[in-house]
Amino acid sequence: MTPERWLEVERVYHSAQALSGSERAAHLTQACGGDADLRAEVESLLSHADAPSPLTKGDDGPTRLARMADASSLIGRRIGSYQVDAWLGAGGMGVVFRAHDTRLGRSAALKVLPPLAAHDPGRLLRFEREARALAALKHPNIATVYGLEDSSDVQAIAMELVEGDTLDAILKRNDGRGLPLDRALSIAEQIAAALDAAHERGVIHRDLKPANIAITPDGVVKVLDFGLARIVSDGDEPDRDPSSDSSALPEETQAGMVLGTAAYMSPEQAAGRPIDKRSDIWAFGCVLYQMLSGRLPAGDPALEALPSPTPDAVRRIVRRCLERQPKDRLRDIGDARADLLEARASEHRPAVRQSIPETRTTWSATTVAGLVVLTGLVVWTSRVSPPAPPVTTRFPVATPSSQPFQADFWGNVAMSADGSRYLFRTRGGLLVRSRDGRPDVTLPADEGSQHPFFSPDGEWVFYGVNDGLKKVRAIGGTATRVATTMPGAVGRWTPDGILFTSAAGLFRVDEDGGTPVPLPLATLGPNEQAAFPEPLPGGETVLVTVVPTRASEVPLTLAADSPDARVDAVNLRTGARKTLIRAASGARYVPTGHLLYLSSGRLHAVKFDASRLEVSGTGVAITDERGTSDFAVSDDGSLITLHGVVQAGAYELMWVDRQGQQTPVGAPLRSYIYPEFSPDGTRLGLVLINTPRVDRDVWIWNLARQTLEVLTNDPADNPSIAWSLDSQRIAFGSGRRGGVSSVFWQAANGTGTAQALTDGSSVALPITFAPDGLLLSVDSPGEARNITVMTMGLPRQVRPVVTGPASELSADISPNGRWLAFDSNETGQYEIYVRPYPDAARQRWTISSTGGRQPVWSPDGRELFYRDFTGAVFAVPVTTEGPSLAPGKAVKLFEGTGFTGGGSSGSSQTYDISPDGRRFVMIKVPGPSQPALTVMVNWFSELTRLVPR
Repeated sequence: MTPERWLEVERVYHSAQALSGSERAAHLTQACGGDADLRAEVESLLSHADAPSPLTKGDDGPTRLARMADASSLIGRRIGSYQVDAWLGAGGMGVVFRAHDTRLGRSAALKVLPPLAAHDPGRLLRFEREARALAALKHPNIATVYGLEDSSDVQAIAMELVEGDTLDAILKRNDGRGLPLDRALSIAEQIAAALDAAHERGVIHRDLKPANIAITPDGVVKVLDFGLARIVSDGDEPDRDPSSDSSALPEETQAGMVLGTAAYMSPEQAAGRPIDKRSDIWAFGCVLYQMLSGRLPAGDPALEALPSPTPDAVRRIVRRCLERQPKDRLRDIGDARADLLEARASEHRPAVRQSIPETRTTWSATTVAGLVVLTGLVVWTSRVSPPAPPVTTRFPVATPSSQPFQADFWGNVAMSADGSRYLFRTRGGLLVRSRDGRPDVTLPADEGSQHPFFSPDGEWVFYGVNDGLKKVRAIGGTATRVATTMPGAVGRWTPDGILFTSAAGLFRVDEDGGTPVPLPLATLGPNEQAAFPEPLPGGETVLVTVVPTRASEVPLTLAADSPDARVDAVNLRTGARKTLIRAASGARYVPTGHLLYLSSGRLHAVKFDASRLEVSGTGVAITDERGTSDFAVSDDGSLITLHGVVQAGAYELMWVDRQGQQTPVGAPLRSYIYPEFSPDGTRLGLVLINTPRVDRDVWIWNLARQTLEVLTNDPADNPSIAWSLDSQRIAFGSGRRGGVSSVFWQAANGTGTAQALTDGSSVALPITFAPDGLLLSVDSPGEARNITVMTMGLPRQVRPVVTGPASELSADISPNGRWLAFDSNETGQYEIYVRPYPDAARQRWTISSTGGRQPVWSPDGRELFYRDFTGAVFAVPVTTEGPSLAPGKAVKLFEGTGFTGGGSSGSSQTYDISPDGRRFVMIKVPGPSQPALTVMVNWFSELTRLVPR
């Protein structure tokens, strides 16, 4: 058989596959004309039409189509990084095998071209276009493409291996009956979501049908087979003829050429006329009609054939999708999805039936006449009480005693879109809990695990770390890096990738990782920063919280609690901003038409028109608990809140000995962050957060006089400190030059004026003075942070010490001046390292292996201390005499529970060792060690009662 003949066989087979009986026979007569051999070949292939979908698992044996691809010769072969294991199935667009990805250790489906078509330019172009179309689509309801593989004589698309049945198989097993209403609507909503994502990317499927829709065992829909997809470029007109499309294939340029499956083709597609996304909407209407009624629509769809419980809204969707004229048809599948979501929500609202007793009344003519005279018109109506809203239920969340809540991080909670999973931060990591009773899963603590959020299907958890974004499966596993960012990254999932904010602005990055792409954002104030993004429906606008500081080390939830914080709507195309709510933060949009946000330590709600970007009325406090610091909400109306967390301003300086015994220092309760002893041991330098101004200033606690004195007191942010060797001056970072932290220094007694040591061309923060008199600083010319040293004399000279693509956030020099200890994320998580000083490139020793931050040398240089990601303090014995370093085994001194910071947050020291080396100074968080978590189910009914739309 020639390649040209094979293409003809394939085309007719594919168009007839979904038909049966007389419809199939009539179609074959028309399509094959008098070509008996063509018809015989197609009928031979159709005899296996009930084989499992190419992208789902099955074991029915090779079909004739698979034999044409010589399946046995591919099994056992290596195609790219994939080892072909077994034949799965065949369809008109290719043959599919199960394979093993030897590089990533996962199963996959490999779709290959039959040999007779593998050398046809048009068929190759279509195959590659399918790969491009799928690669452009990243959505939980679309089978994921892994890549296009090429191995000498074989072209293959590697993609997700989908478990489960096709919708076609499910419908056939149902013997002509429709599916249960809720299941049909659930499947339809997910199909609509997949098509909406495709259409947003300019991809028209053109062959949507039950055989190309898979349902996993847990009910997740996967739209398959984009082999006939058409990619519409930005410049295409909606109804442009495919023959004029630069992406069209050779065989599509023939006038009247029909591609697709006849039973699901729109009238314009069947007639070979120009098509657009409304052709997919017709096919969607056919599939929805078939799921509800058990049969395909014939001619004008008979809506009375739909089962009686079908809501009127769903009947309208079917009617609008199946309008024969494209101009009359529903124009956007996203509208259908929204209506389906509303219909499903209505279905789940319990109905209240009112029993009306039957009464018989005899009316006389005189009585009727009198009623007419009195009222002019008598209308009798039966009135039924509206359905009662579902009852909101509340339950507290408990956690194992071995994993207390992370009380010092101002709260981190998240909930999956369907409400089936939620998570919260504990001292052991992110604890993921399922409402169906499945065992808890703890995702290991990893550099803070800040501001987590779920993927739409609830299978992945994304979270921020000090210098980027990571993701990990919700069932556990190894975390992978999505992006390297400036500190303070907070993200949200969108169909176009992860949208996130950081200290550097607003960005988007592929959910599988890559280089972040900056998005336009209208200029903010000199000390302002965008945080907490929330994409709105439609994908054109994102809500952000504008916080009144660019200090990336101030916890964002604390900065957002300032009266100066506000919620802005940002246009993702132009960057234009519109302020919606002032003195508010963390806004989330919910489908009831409300915005939820935090203000003054309570959760609020306000009515919101997402299309016009307008709030109406005033915000209403909807939680009784004061001190609410975090919340998350699901699409099904579940809410989780974290409250009772002690905010900054009530922290206590504590002496802690090596056994963990605590004694108050005696200083007043304040919002302390970074302590550092003066070399002479008489004073303790401190950084404090000012509230509600939310910036930082340098203070000094005099240990002998027991007094707290301010050194800097200005609106600029002053985030870090380093004492001079003679204890007479303090170097500090400051944003007084317009938001970018530069290094200044000033006399520790407060006399004189602060003198600039750096020019402000890049972010620079002082760390410590080395015994040679040079100042070590962290320099951030870009995303990474490096360690530099600076001379104090003029002309001032700066040279790098530790540089590279990784970030180094904290460092300390040994008392003998020979060894530099620092933390770095060069392996993917922060660990403690030591290098020689000043020749740091000569050698390196690894001190920690399970995560570490903030190294501090003991005064005698015989120990190196650090904190792990739980905040615990470790000691490592070190021999520093001689030509080499000899570190010993790390020993945990005491847990970090109840103390701020730890290895998981902050770039400067959150603790220090006293000059006598016998005890540490730590910052304690007073108040409850177990903040309260509450989950509410069916909470939307409570929301709409408190804030009616």
